[in-house]
Amino acid sequence: MRRVPLVTAVLGAFVLGAMMVATASRPRLIEPTRIHVVERPISDVVIDTGKEGDSSGDLLTFHNPLFDAGHEVRVGHDQGDCIRISPRQGSWECRWIAWLDGGAITVEGPFYDTKPSVLAITGGTGMYSNARGTMLLKFGAGGTFHFIYNVRP
Repeated sequence: MRRVPLVTAVLGAFVLGAMMVATASRPRLIEPTRIHVVERPISDVVIDTGKEGDSSGDLLTFHNPLFDAGHEVRVGHDQGDCIRISPRQGSWECRWIAWLDGGAITVEGPFYDTKPSVLAITGGTGMYSNARGTMLLKFGAGGTFHFIYNVRP
């Protein structure tokens, strides 16, 4: 009778130890991190889905390169979509993923035609697998967009 609990305890300790080693070897964020990238929107396409012209329900799709804050070094790419909510108020509801060194970060939230917006970080992969926080989206020079991620592990 005593062998079964002992074998179970030894096997449990082995499995737990193996999981800790696997987790420890995978890079992950351990403290809040600020990531600033610049998107160059070269592929944006708006699909007119309802009334002709800018109307609720229109779809915006994109897949664009991402550069460092200095606009010099390519650091990744993104892809996503937005649905036009209100042309009158200039609002879209968006979701996308940005692939960066070490993994990817997903966001969801509003995009406004004429003002900055804050989106929620909804998760990620790789070192960002437990990511949460916010992303500030601001307009930049030359039609670029600044994505400023405030990532909490």
